[in-house]
Amino acid sequence: MKETLIRTLQGDITERTPWVPFVGVHGGYLIGENAQSYLRSDEALYNGIHEAIARYQPDGIPIAFDLQIEAEIMGCALRWAQDSPPCVISHPLENKPFERLPLPTRHSGRIPLIMKAVDRLKAEHPDVAFLGLITGPLTLATHLKGTELLTQMILEPEAVESVVAFCQEVAEIMAALYSEKGVEVIAVVDPMISQIAPRTFKRFLLDPYRRLFEYIRSLGCLTASFVCGDARKNLSAICETKPDSLFVDENVPLAQLRDCAKACGIAFGGNIPLAQVLLSGSPEQCRLSAAKCIYESGGKGHILAPGCDLLYATPERNLTAIGEMVHSVTYRETGNLIATLSAKLPQERTKPYELPDYQNRNTLTIDVITLNSRSCAACQYMVEAVSALIEDYPALPIEWREHSLMESQTLPMIKTFGVKGIPAIVIDGEVAFESVVPAREELLERIRRASKRHNFLPPIF
Repeated sequence: MKETLIRTLQGDITERTPWVPFVGVHGGYLIGENAQSYLRSDEALYNGIHEAIARYQPDGIPIAFDLQIEAEIMGCALRWAQDSPPCVISHPLENKPFERLPLPTRHSGRIPLIMKAVDRLKAEHPDVAFLGLITGPLTLATHLKGTELLTQMILEPEAVESVVAFCQEVAEIMAALYSEKGVEVIAVVDPMISQIAPRTFKRFLLDPYRRLFEYIRSLGCLTASFVCGDARKNLSAICETKPDSLFVDENVPLAQLRDCAKACGIAFGGNIPLAQVLLSGSPEQCRLSAAKCIYESGGKGHILAPGCDLLYATPERNLTAIGEMVHSVTYRETGNLIATLSAKLPQERTKPYELPDYQNRNTLTIDVITLNSRSCAACQYMVEAVSALIEDYPALPIEWREHSLMESQTLPMIKTFGVKGIPAIVIDGEVAFESVVPAREELLERIRRASKRHNFLPPIF
């Protein structure tokens, strides 16, 4: 099973599509552990991944899907949850000039327990490839600096270069620690990439990422770049950094990813919807979604995977169904399978979202559309941008709320508003920002513009 994934990453044609379920805190769900206890125990990590391997028949699987491991070591405070990874709630370099923080070692933070789990899993499952996940430089830099990093990209670019270079150094250390344990694939997970423009990516991240992937290959490991959110604008730039593979979520059409990846000669994967399909769908719907991914891939260089780390309570039967399908259906057979499943499944109907009468409301309404800010870093910082600004204007009559894709009414809202990329900020029914965390002044200006339609808002604002 491991060879199928490795050969695909190396550019070979394989008999079937490799399958990599991104098991994060879902591993805790499988063994009856909450997310907090799961991510703090090598025994729980081992048991959760061991159980996922037994049930889902993967060719490869991550060890720990937690983008706060390095941040915690760097001094970020975390808020823990029962059903999702922790989120960062303090930024040690916020409103401060850059200074080097203690670099991670094999003894830092939760690294020892993760490496213990690696040792046991590799010994128990030699036929499965393991992915060591490290936090990408931009996301780690945002953890350290907060959303002020986005403003500094414009006003103080040299300061941003310094913190990104430091975060690249942290990533190299983490990669080396995983490599020492024989992990086959090092995946750099950087959801904040979808929140910046291509010119910004090339200015701050193109060279650091090239050097990072070159370093990981020098360790003898294969490489992967993970980005969630609407990363369509940055696909070509990411491919220029020359990873062995690129993974995205459902915000990016698989055909677009396929064409971009193939033009650069790299493997590609992801895209099975986390909430709408894997969490809320039936086994038949999950098989259909997976079969469509395989069919659309063109049969070469594709790795079947969810859009990001699995939501905690994803039904086991759904992932088991995909695992069984991958091992029993060839690429040529997926067309017939799609036709058969489509004929059996009823057409989905969702209740439309009724727009409020914004003009006659006594408040300005801000809707923040997310996957889930507790588990998605880009979503977290989109929510943080709104909440931090509103805290500075406590007298301003603004109502705001996050709408997660895990809520049934969010999808109809997305269709009604015309949202094309997640996370998004919608002000009085108008899409203001999509897949770009706004700088403070940008958000403030959009609120000012919207507020002119409400005569009850303070003139000084």
